[in-house]
Amino acid sequence: MGGLFDFLGKANKSTGIDWFTKQMMGTGDKMQSTMAPWQQQMQQQYSKGIENNQTYQGGNDFLQKLLGGDSSAFQNFEKPYQERFEQETVPGLTNLFSGMGTGGGALSGSGFQNSLAQAGRGLQGDLAQMRSGMQMNALPQALNYAQQPFNNQLNGMNVNTMANQPGQQGMLQQLLMAFAKMGFGG
Repeated sequence: MGGLFDFLGKANKSTGIDWFTKQMMGTGDKMQSTMAPWQQQMQQQYSKGIENNQTYQGGNDFLQKLLGGDSSAFQNFEKPYQERFEQETVPGLTNLFSGMGTGGGALSGSGFQNSLAQAGRGLQGDLAQMRSGMQMNALPQALNYAQQPFNNQLNGMNVNTMANQPGQQGMLQQLLMAFAKMGFGG
């Protein structure tokens, strides 16, 4: 009977009916996380969204520019090729045609102009082919970037992170179970 007196003493000290109801009727089952606190913290970071991460956003912006054909996405890539053309190809052609023995006239002739134009077209064709290759390679990466926020949300909703925690029987339920066991149930 000590349990009953303890219960009644707590009931008298209680300031609310909720405590009394829980003691008499018990508590229902509830879902509780099975994750450790550090796992819960990681899940909260996932739920904030990768879209706010500066590195992710920078990569996404670059891929959008690349796929959209924005010239700024290609400038840094093309610059070394253009510099090599200006510093090696043009002077090489100039030396070739100026050494033909006709003086400065060879540089103003159609042979030099045609060779220079052909070299320029070759450079532009090579750069266009490289741009196209970069865009084709960027497409799967952009799709992964687009799916990443959704994948993070799915990972955060892992169904194995929740478990059913059975409720506790209240005093009334315990008394009824005891009476039923004694044969007073009917």
